[in-house]
Amino acid sequence: MLKVIQSPSKYIQGANALQSIGEFANSQANNYFIIADDFVMKLAADTVGSSLHASGLKNHFSRFNGECSRQEIERLTQLVLQNSSMEEIETLLSFCQQLGLPMTLAEMGGTPDIECKIRAVAKASCAEGETIHNMPFDVTPDSVYAAIIVADRLGQAFLN
Repeated sequence: MLKVIQSPSKYIQGANALQSIGEFANSQANNYFIIADDFVMKLAADTVGSSLHASGLKNHFSRFNGECSRQEIERLTQLVLQNSSMEEIETLLSFCQQLGLPMTLAEMGGTPDIECKIRAVAKASCAEGETIHNMPFDVTPDSVYAAIIVADRLGQAFLN
């Protein structure tokens, strides 16, 4: 017998729970952004992906290293830059919240001179040789700056 708890996210437990996850996920959204570490990816990604696919749900798996790092912050910024759905963004924010990770610039120690720092980060992220240039569209320091600001506002709105 499966047990389902929703508060605000779902927790499903029981025999073959991963094989059945698509049935429960179907009522929440139709596109899932799934973040997990290497261990969980190896253990469950194929099963979860198959279950979601069998229920007609889209999904994207991404590896997470379990810490708030430049790469993880860039991931949210990338979602904003590429106009990802709010469902994807809220899934990532919910995951960060469950792990107790910061979701806003203030939570990361933002200071009054934060605008200058954000502009410096945006410029550095667009330097020659940075992986941001692998995006399927042009990325500029201004667009990165704007995406960071929007990501911060999305984090603030999510918390409120």
